[in-house]
Amino acid sequence: MALRSPSSLWLYLLSVGVVREYGYLLAEPADRGIVSKGLGSFAILALLPLVRMLAPKSRMVLLVLAWWGFHAIQTMICSAAYYVE
Repeated sequence: MALRSPSSLWLYLLSVGVVREYGYLLAEPADRGIVSKGLGSFAILALLPLVRMLAPKSRMVLLVLAWWGFHAIQTMICSAAYYVE
């Protein structure tokens, strides 16, 4: 991940935040809740590599990141399945 320079880091964080906070507006009004939930999970998954890169290297940190990732993937899959249905 090439996010070591401050300019690329702030742009990455801003992009994730904008997609998370405003991406649901592209969906139909009836679907915005489930789309927002899926985008929240996307934001978590997008930030996990950054946290992994910056956090101290420990087994417990990796365990928590794996748990967050697993939960976010589950939420994204369920949101997508509900949205398609």
